[in-house]
Amino acid sequence: MILLYLAPLITAAVFLGALRKPPWMAGAAALLAAIPGVLLILPPGSDAGGFFTQEALKGLWLAWPVIAIITAGLFFHQTTMASSEGGATPLTPRALFFTTFLLGGFMECAVGFGVNVVIVMSVLLRGGMKPLPAVLLSLFGHLFVPWGALATGTTAGAALAGESVQALGLGSALVMAPVGLLVLLFYWHCLKLAGVRTTTREKIDDALWMVLLLGLLIGAQFILPTQLAGVAALGLAAVLRRWRDGPRDAHSLKHHARQSAHYIVLCLSLLASRLIPPLQDGLQHAASFEPFAGLPAYQPLYHPSLFLLIAGLGFGLSRRRDLSAAAIKTWNSGWPALLVTVLFLTLARWMSASGIAEALAIAMINVTGPNGVILSPILGGAAGLVGGSNIASHGMMMPSQAARDGAGRVRPGTLAALQNVSGGILTALSPIRISLARALAGADLTENEIYATAW
Repeated sequence: MILLYLAPLITAAVFLGALRKPPWMAGAAALLAAIPGVLLILPPGSDAGGFFTQEALKGLWLAWPVIAIITAGLFFHQTTMASSEGGATPLTPRALFFTTFLLGGFMECAVGFGVNVVIVMSVLLRGGMKPLPAVLLSLFGHLFVPWGALATGTTAGAALAGESVQALGLGSALVMAPVGLLVLLFYWHCLKLAGVRTTTREKIDDALWMVLLLGLLIGAQFILPTQLAGVAALGLAAVLRRWRDGPRDAHSLKHHARQSAHYIVLCLSLLASRLIPPLQDGLQHAASFEPFAGLPAYQPLYHPSLFLLIAGLGFGLSRRRDLSAAAIKTWNSGWPALLVTVLFLTLARWMSASGIAEALAIAMINVTGPNGVILSPILGGAAGLVGGSNIASHGMMMPSQAARDGAGRVRPGTLAALQNVSGGILTALSPIRISLARALAGADLTENEIYATAW
């Protein structure tokens, strides 16, 4: 029985790893492999056909906002990457730490939805970085997914775990502290892949700034709502870092502002739409669609994809780009990522709604007995890999994690925090995010090469 429940995960792993097939093929095979397990776990007399159809439609609904981000992000990337202007970010260790962790992390906290990948990839490729290390470095902003999109995932996770958002946010920040420092080891390895040399002094500088950043994140949890803690911590750290490393004379500031105008306008408009309450409420309520109870609504005027699309169109028209060619390139490079998104989110719905995800979690924890806490980040990470979002990860695993939380083995709230952090960080390596980054790279680079290097 358990092997049938594990079949879709094993199938996806075999297709991606041993057979080195593209993620869309792995997703299709995993969906087929999930059917026997779903049929087995559904109550007798259930309408199996209705279940598969209904949950597939829900998966498609969950995929649509991601599809919109991928499409608009690729279009923005195509129009701005055509620029022949200078002003590219120098590939120095100091500049790369700012772009990778501070800029990427800030955009994740403020906007989420993979926008950080779009922005960071564009900056790195404009700077002349090779596609593979650029893809890997663009994913480090996912370190802050628990605070992503103003902590929407943590808010959902707290509701499922029966905790306050503030308690889960603080617990997640404390769990994040050692993780953030360990991540630096992989970050330095990626710099080496990019051909960027780092001295011992520069590594110490990176470590000290990471300690400061994590300290600001923990401190923000004590004085600010969790929804604003990530934006405040990353924003303050970015300002301090830019003040230390950036140019201060008026001429240099104007030059950099002119060269980065499209990024600045995009970022400011996104921030304004999320941090100015009247504007936020107006955009959210002007149009909202919610065809399925319990699933997120789609608000087209508030969704980041609209801002990316407008920014891409505006830049393309102002620079007289061939927008039809950009649209064709967007489709040619992006369709695999769109298909992967639909397939894996449908798989996540089938596994979650049928009860397979919860059954697997309970079975694995029962096998390990008192040491079941060790499995908490593994289960959370696996759900993040499949679902590609913290909310999907929580929907699959948080109820079973919370049921065992506070049972005497660990401090209450620990498993929920481990689930929140692991489920968030591992979305960086989900086929959905990897396919987006590969499409942005626009080179003869496969998802298998990315996975082989990342793992």
